[in-house]
Amino acid sequence: RHSGSARARWCHHCFRLPSMDFMINDFRSDRRRCNPCCSICCGLILIVIAPFVIWNTEGDYVKTLKALDAAGKSAIEPCTFSEDGSCNDCKVGNLKNGDLVFFACSFSNMRTLSALATEDANFSLVEVRPAVGGSQQAVAFRWTAEMYQWSQTRGDDNPLQMTFDAISDCPAAATYDDSNDGGATKRRQLCCQPGQVGYVRFQQQYYGKGRTCKPWQGAPVMPKMEEGRLQAAEMATDLSLVFADSESTKETAPSGNMTADAAEDMEDENLLEDEGDDLESESILARRLRGGSGSDSRRRTKFTCNFPCYDWQLTWSSKVEPDPKAWKQVPSNIPEVGYLPSAAQNLPLPFSGSKGYLQSTQDSVKIGGLTLSGFKPVTDKLSYISSTTQQVKGTGGADLTISASGQEKWKGMNYTSYSRQTDWTAKEANAQNNCLVSRRSTGYKLGDLRICFERADITEMSVIAAVKQGATGPELVVSKDHLRAATAMRDQDQGFRIRKNSIMSLEKLLAEEKKTNESLLYAGRIIGPIILWLAFYCFLSPILWLFEKFGDTIDNIPCVGGCLGLLADFVETLVGILICIVSCCLGLGCGLFAMACAWLYYRPLIGICLLAVSVCFFGAVGFYAYSTRDPNKAPRRSSARQSTVGAAVELRQGNVQPATAVAMPAAAVAVPQPQLFQVQCPEGCAEGAQILVTTPDGRQVSVQVPAGVSPGQMFQVQA
Repeated sequence: RHSGSARARWCHHCFRLPSMDFMINDFRSDRRRCNPCCSICCGLILIVIAPFVIWNTEGDYVKTLKALDAAGKSAIEPCTFSEDGSCNDCKVGNLKNGDLVFFACSFSNMRTLSALATEDANFSLVEVRPAVGGSQQAVAFRWTAEMYQWSQTRGDDNPLQMTFDAISDCPAAATYDDSNDGGATKRRQLCCQPGQVGYVRFQQQYYGKGRTCKPWQGAPVMPKMEEGRLQAAEMATDLSLVFADSESTKETAPSGNMTADAAEDMEDENLLEDEGDDLESESILARRLRGGSGSDSRRRTKFTCNFPCYDWQLTWSSKVEPDPKAWKQVPSNIPEVGYLPSAAQNLPLPFSGSKGYLQSTQDSVKIGGLTLSGFKPVTDKLSYISSTTQQVKGTGGADLTISASGQEKWKGMNYTSYSRQTDWTAKEANAQNNCLVSRRSTGYKLGDLRICFERADITEMSVIAAVKQGATGPELVVSKDHLRAATAMRDQDQGFRIRKNSIMSLEKLLAEEKKTNESLLYAGRIIGPIILWLAFYCFLSPILWLFEKFGDTIDNIPCVGGCLGLLADFVETLVGILICIVSCCLGLGCGLFAMACAWLYYRPLIGICLLAVSVCFFGAVGFYAYSTRDPNKAPRRSSARQSTVGAAVELRQGNVQPATAVAMPAAAVAVPQPQLFQVQCPEGCAEGAQILVTTPDGRQVSVQVPAGVSPGQMFQVQA
């Protein structure tokens, strides 16, 4: 996009297009390696963590398995198992303290909402009690009262957060690094303030009527400019920031209000200056696009902005919301609001409560005849649900009304204040699913009231736990002696096993627990070697760091640096793949060794057997490799001995020399003693033929088949 003279100036610099050079440098800057010291420290940490994980994975598995096996042998079943969980013939009279028992039963003595209204004083809204009722049983109930009112559901404490990329979304901030607070603050000032590109995008996506953030009075107005003009303005601002560091362009840098054409013309004028300033500008721009001036720069292009987001709605709330006049921001698209300072004379908000029936009494909830007051896995972990099948009774047939006490015009809206001087009674309590509502229809209005009920979700369970004799009879408690595995990495149940809202046999429950135990074992066996893999990779990654430094060095060579840099990247990638493979092999090998050591400790018999099998396997492989070796590749012994047997001649490497060619003292060479051995005449060889045989000491000699010997016959040879 430069003029012809500008292109000539760029081509004069070793024929490199700046965009290509920036692309190469930016490509390299995205692959910055971690400092070798940090990498080695991470490797040391991981090399300590990995053995701990592998060792305790095996140990936790063995400990848990032993606890489950012991529980399966010692657990008592007082009730005959039934798929429907009836448990009608339970024999709990002979149970002793500490006995491990198994129950798979539905709870007995549960209550309904009708019992809550008639028996419980915790539900203090006496005037509404006659409307409370229902047939669905539960071990506990809870309730909450709410009023329909104006509420600011989103404000300053909950801004809307958006993520931007400095290169593609906000070029004006591309030259600033957010690795420090100053750079991050500068980016937000350039992109996230009203009128900037980030704020405009927020307004386009989230701000407006019917969107997440509702309009409010005094909000910044979205700039009315075409998309192309907005991008041109951003580009001009970006050029101004890029060339701001060059001394020759400080006074002539294009401003953010320039058009794109004017910015281009000014850029061309800067490029036509002397060669030294031109190269300096190119260097500055390249460093900016790489994210800094040093090769160690790690520029992060992503950054976040928080935008003010407000929302106001008529909604149900369990407390009296603030008066709309106290809102910090005022909505601009809501024509009228109102305020009711109290719910009703007999209903101060907040109003909530709960009632459980698990206490230790004769009529409390039981399982198989055992009370649950001391079984904390149930009493301390009750969860509640709202089910549309749980219908409240409701006796109402009228609406609870409010009266307007004043009206005024407030900040462009009609503001009405209300009051209620009456009680909420059963006459205005209309049933809607789980709730009693003060209005007969679902077209709720300001000041409407409701009380919603929830029930505990547990109604049956399969459980292994212990028995304790209490004041009102036997109780189900957590065992102190059974189902306790001193695991190091598992946050599992200790002293019990439970399946809520599920009826299953003891065998099935234990099978599920063992399956879960095995799944955790396999997960640990995968995670442990992976951690070792990462540890060895961290130890070897300084090699990649050296290659990267070398690539950064040759990348600065004029004219050919870009091409050499790409070649260095290719070599660096190959080295990275090799290091990854080597570290993987090391991690897998060390992981398997650690697992074998763990098995030797936790299960010596199985570990020794496995070790013996592995030793035998490797020994067999070694013996096979030794026995099948090629004798021709064995080292040969030097000898000056000539054949002393008539037809047997020892084969030598190279040409055979006459006996008189070399004369050596007899004592200088150790002469092998002749040996007598049997040889079979091969097929296709007649008497007088020369055959090649191997002596017992490994030498190869040529032998002549004696007369009268036919193929397949044996004859003696001395050599």
